Amino acid sequence: MIAQALRSTIRRRPISSLAATTSITAVGYANYIEYNAIAKANDNNDTLSSTIPRSHYDPNAIAHYWEQRPISIAKRILNVAYELGPLAGEYLMEFQIRPWVCGSLMNDVVADNDGDNDDDDDATEEEQRKKLELETELSQKLRSSLTRLGPTFVKVGQQLSIRPDLVSPVVLHELQRLCDAVPPFEDEIAMKVLAEELSLTMGDDHADTTNKPKLNGKEARTATILNAFEEMPQLVASASLGQVYKATLRSNNDDSSTIKGAN
Repeated sequence: MIAQALRSTIRRRPISSLAATTSITAVGYANYIEYNAIAKANDNNDTLSSTIPRSHYDPNAIAHYWEQRPISIAKRILNVAYELGPLAGEYLMEFQIRPWVCGSLMNDVVADNDGDNDDDDDATEEEQRKKLELETELSQKLRSSLTRLGPTFVKVGQQLSIRPDLVSPVVLHELQRLCDAVPPFEDEIAMKVLAEELSLTMGDDHADTTNKPKLNGKEARTATILNAFEEMPQLVASASLGQVYKATLRSNNDDSSTIKGAN
């Protein structure tokens, strides 16, 4: 019965069936490629596809790394679209389409109404006030979206915050908050990065920075950090690309470490 139903559907809707089959095959193949890349990364069998070089810039290694992760790329694209798409749509509707439609509809009315100038002035002031409130709200949403999208988008916002020739004063003021009011990322992420970097510098077996050691478990990471510091580092400052932690080395010297956040 199921086979007959499938054959009947394919005969009645060949194009839709072909599109569905192609989509399912593409998604399955992409998942297979990424699964293999992650498995190799966990086994440390393929350094080129399992890590991104930290000690130098290698465009070929970076390109190869992301070629093996199509699902991660698709998720990132969807995440960006989810954050910025509604904002772009709301901006177009409120500041482009709606004013154009309302202006076209009101042209004849304004042309026939030569009096009541005071009422027109009041209406104009009310429209300007609503426009300012809407622009402020959209600017706040834009800043929040850029912050959630990560350091690269925060940097884009910071660059726009010094370009009054590109954005309005309201947007400019809101984006300037990205220069000194970026919320920190979680300490657990920072401690994971710090523990991995300490393992690279303290262990002879991990002298090559492309072979990043895998530290599984919070206790293992904590033990690695406490081998170098008297206590767990404490957050003292955060910025767009990273945040600064302060701790005392085993040599009794104060030390500050800057830890970059995930992009």
